[in-house]
Amino acid sequence: MVSIFDQLCVIVGENSTSNNKYIRYSYSKTGDSIYQEVPDYVVRPITTSEVSEIVQLANKEKIPIVPRGGGAGLMAGAVAHRGGIVLDMTGMRHIIDINLNDQVVTVECGITWAELNKELYKKGFYTGCLGPGSGMSAVVGGGLSHNSVGGGGGAKYGACTKHVVGLEIVLPQGDIINTGSLCSKYVKQPFSRYGFGADYSGLFLGDNGIHGIKTKATLQIYPKPPFHAGKTFFLKRSNMKYGVNIFLEWLNKGGFGIYDGFYFPDYFIMGMAAMDPPAYFPWKKLTKAAIFYTTEAFSETELEANVEQLDAIVLKNKGTPLGPEIEDGNFAKYHYEMDGHWN
Repeated sequence: MVSIFDQLCVIVGENSTSNNKYIRYSYSKTGDSIYQEVPDYVVRPITTSEVSEIVQLANKEKIPIVPRGGGAGLMAGAVAHRGGIVLDMTGMRHIIDINLNDQVVTVECGITWAELNKELYKKGFYTGCLGPGSGMSAVVGGGLSHNSVGGGGGAKYGACTKHVVGLEIVLPQGDIINTGSLCSKYVKQPFSRYGFGADYSGLFLGDNGIHGIKTKATLQIYPKPPFHAGKTFFLKRSNMKYGVNIFLEWLNKGGFGIYDGFYFPDYFIMGMAAMDPPAYFPWKKLTKAAIFYTTEAFSETELEANVEQLDAIVLKNKGTPLGPEIEDGNFAKYHYEMDGHWN
């Protein structure tokens, strides 16, 4: 009888398969600090057909399989809680097509948000929402599996799943399907998610990889505004009422080009500042409840108007501005520029 390990080696090759303990241990955790479980095997496919064959083998052998992206997740979604096979999707990280006419990009789902947006920036575009709060080292497939929103641009564009045009999926039995416009045999390039029957893409978004393994995704892309600004404020009290009022007024009055907005309760700031060394440099300057915004614009005049309106709302709600530089505790500038959106 051929072992499971040997069968995996046949599918992806010996260099992309491991049952060594030190390799398996390195895949036993994700970004959270609690859950840990060592898988039995680690496999790194590079094609959709390889993923399909691995899933078929897992079915035949009745062994669990867990897809894993960048391992940056904070909810242990890529931990092999029952052992089995961890499927490392980071071998599939190519940009397949950037279509500026339809303003979509098609990628393999193992590419990181940083790798993807680095190339889009060169063309004056970005993905809008830049994935999860766990960082741009996270991969596209992971962000789509978690309905991620916190990596940057969420206030302006919403969750990253909102911008999915179509997916290539390996189903739990190993079948390969396409959703969106590519489900039609008459369509050669993806351009729309809707209008081709039921929205099957939605079944695989926020599913944590349970309903199927995402191998390719087509996402909407957006022109990246050339001007931006960001400010950070202390709030007079830790009572969330002031933070809520600020966000509601920002949104109810049209947003003023707001790209991101974050509220940090005082207890959260105390916890981050207590780390040795601090997780992020600006925490050293933050001592109580704070709020920040970043705004984007296509002209300096528009940017100045956005800043004036956003500032007025914060000041009316007992906000005190910090200095403009990162050294002053301006987390907004750090988040947008230096840290590359949780890079």
